[in-house]
Amino acid sequence: MDVFGVMLLLIAVAAAFQFMALWRARRMLNDWARERHYQILSARFCWWRGPFLWHSSRGPVVYRVVIRTPDGQVQHGWVRCGGFMLGIWSNKADAKWEG
Repeated sequence: MDVFGVMLLLIAVAAAFQFMALWRARRMLNDWARERHYQILSARFCWWRGPFLWHSSRGPVVYRVVIRTPDGQVQHGWVRCGGFMLGIWSNKADAKWEG
């Protein structure tokens, strides 16, 4: 295999890993909301870490969310999917709310 083939293979592996990580993070977000009986009104992937910027490794995925609570209140905030050590491969999700 020549250098071009190796580079192409590495790019494909990296892209597949990123796709899998984002798929897993979205599943974790949906599970987190379902466990709390929240309705997700919107969820947007954040390239920056929001309020988790200084308290997170590069592993977790952060979403900017708007949810409806079981009592009908609408809340805005961020949900971090993944842990510090294992990143997206841990089953941890936590939220920080505005206001």
